[in-house]
Amino acid sequence: MASSDSFSNGRLPLLLQDITSSDLMFFDADTTFQDSTLQMAVEIYNEAQALAKDGNHRKACEEYASGLFIGRKVVQKLQEAALDENSSITAEEEEEEEDDPRLALEWLIATYLAMFQSRVALGDWNKARADAWAACNYAQYSPNGSLGGDGMDARSFQLELTVLSAMWTVCQNTNDKINEWQTLQSIQQLLKLPFPQSKVGSIGITREQVEDRLKVLKDELEAKT
Repeated sequence: MASSDSFSNGRLPLLLQDITSSDLMFFDADTTFQDSTLQMAVEIYNEAQALAKDGNHRKACEEYASGLFIGRKVVQKLQEAALDENSSITAEEEEEEEDDPRLALEWLIATYLAMFQSRVALGDWNKARADAWAACNYAQYSPNGSLGGDGMDARSFQLELTVLSAMWTVCQNTNDKINEWQTLQSIQQLLKLPFPQSKVGSIGITREQVEDRLKVLKDELEAKT
């Protein structure tokens, strides 16, 4: 756990190691889907994970992107069906559809986060930012709530904490203090919720330490105006 001295200059430890070691626990790589296109995308995801594990991050990114290309529209249609009774899915398609929209969304977010990890390994922070941003955006569509929504449970809590941690990592490594401040505000809001995990990652950043960092960032940003 980081000591309080680590925060004397208001800078928090980087979270990349914690995101990587979490192994995207909110998504089970053994998940199977009825939709053949989505199932193919999951298989591509698993192949990309193996490439990344072997250190072939450039090829892994190509595979992640390929899986996203073929599977993203299927996930979006499932979300439409879950959130809108007047979605583009026909009655016949709905009767045949057995896939869980939540699991499909978790695959999509896990793929963006895994690709983010490989981008970081390659030192490509611009594309890593885009991947983290996409993961954050899709997390907002979770049918189980977002940032303390009525339907949020421990699983969606962990998902949101992971995507925000990815964005936070980007902000710290690119000296993006404005977006770091905004991201930390969201993390602070999450850490106020009554879930078992009250810290960010195994390094043990607490809500109080996040608040301290927010104060430092606020002072620095105000000094520039």
